Amino acid sequence: MVIYTCKDTFSDILCSAFGALGEETGPEHVRLELEGIGDMELFAVYRQAEVSDTVFREAVSQICRKISPAVYEKVYLASLSRETDKADWIYRFLVSGFQYGSAVMEMLHLEEVSRIMKMCRFVQNESHLLTGFLRFAQAGGDLLIGRIGPKNDVLPLLAWHFSDRLAGENWMIYDEHRKKAVLHPAGGRWFVLNKEDEAWQEKLSWKTDEEEYQALWRTFHETAAIPERANALCQRTHLPLRYRPYMTEFQKGNPRGI
Repeated sequence: MVIYTCKDTFSDILCSAFGALGEETGPEHVRLELEGIGDMELFAVYRQAEVSDTVFREAVSQICRKISPAVYEKVYLASLSRETDKADWIYRFLVSGFQYGSAVMEMLHLEEVSRIMKMCRFVQNESHLLTGFLRFAQAGGDLLIGRIGPKNDVLPLLAWHFSDRLAGENWMIYDEHRKKAVLHPAGGRWFVLNKEDEAWQEKLSWKTDEEEYQALWRTFHETAAIPERANALCQRTHLPLRYRPYMTEFQKGNPRGI
């Protein structure tokens, strides 16, 4: 068995998948793994594919030309999934894609296709929910800050959404689980920040006025509710519990700093 290991990034996964596609042994004897996932196998041959802008661009070009741009989009969405075996399923999805062409999108009887589609649905559904559940608060100056704790790495999808909706604002969305953020300067393009320095927390403070507005919003949310119509099960269906710690109307007291 030949095992390609790669980092959990879209470019690394795609470059590794293309490196694995060149193996003469065939997909039944090749596997992709994310670094740090699983135990080392005794008789396996471990390899790392070349990861570079040139290889990445060539991989993207071949997928779009020989399969379809829609398949490339699915591969990207699947790379954002929380599933630890996503790299291997992406590789197998591409193997079938180069074999069957654009028709592979309809071949749900193939396990690699159904698994990729399932990952994509989960990623897109979570991203869609967070476009409505995300709350921004104003920090020092004119910076808006929002916190999320998603299961999947949907931060780039949210960045694209809010860069259009809040194009004229300075804002940042912070993923607490992955310790990274996207920063959008007003009128500019967003970019990713990896938060390794805990001193960041000291540089950001919440404005007193913003805290007062949030307190008013929480009061409105509590007083506007009709106790006789309370339906906890229905509420959890439309707004899962895991999103509530990041929403102003469900926070008690001041919001947590970042």
